[in-house]
Amino acid sequence: MLSPIRLLLLLFLVVLSLSIGWIINISSDTTRGLHSLTYSQVTKVVLASSSEPIVLERASLVPDSWIIKEIDRFADEKLVLNLINSLNHLKIEPLNISYMAEKDASRFGFNSPQGAIEILTNAKSEKILFGKRNELSRNQYLLLEDEQRVFLTQADFAQLFSKKAKDFVKSSYLLPVSLDQL
Repeated sequence: MLSPIRLLLLLFLVVLSLSIGWIINISSDTTRGLHSLTYSQVTKVVLASSSEPIVLERASLVPDSWIIKEIDRFADEKLVLNLINSLNHLKIEPLNISYMAEKDASRFGFNSPQGAIEILTNAKSEKILFGKRNELSRNQYLLLEDEQRVFLTQADFAQLFSKKAKDFVKSSYLLPVSLDQL
C-alpha cells in the first residue's frame, strides 16, 4: 500500500505530465511556420517598403544566380538564401478574428505597412504585408493576402525593409557584376 505522501507525489507527476502534453499540443496548433518553400522553387522575390521596391529575380543565363532588376546587377546568393530561409522558418500565430480589409486595415497597420514581401514560384505567388506592432506583446501583425487572415510574429523585419538595392549586390570578382559584361 502506498503512503499518502507517495500517492500525492504520484498524482502530482501524472497531472504535471498531462499539463505539459496539453501545453505542447496547444502551442503546436496555434503556432506554425509561414512557408514550406525550398530555395530552388523561388523564382522572384519583391521587397516593398516606403522607399524603392527591390526585385530579386532568378537569372536565366547563369545557374543559381539572382539579378537585382532595379540596378541590373548580380545579387549575393547567400543574402537571397538567408531571406528565403528566414521566411520559411518564420513562426506565426493566427489571431482568431475576422479581417475585413476596408474596415480593419488601419487597426493593424496594413493601410501603410512597414513593408511587404512577395514571393513567386512557378506554381504560385504570395504576398505578405507587415503591419504595426501589437502594443502589449510588441509582436508584429502580418497579413497573408491569399488567406486574408491576420497573424502575429516575434520576428523583426525593420532592418530588411531599410535596405536599398545596392545592399544586395554580390561582392565577388570571380563573376561579372553587371549584365552588360556577359
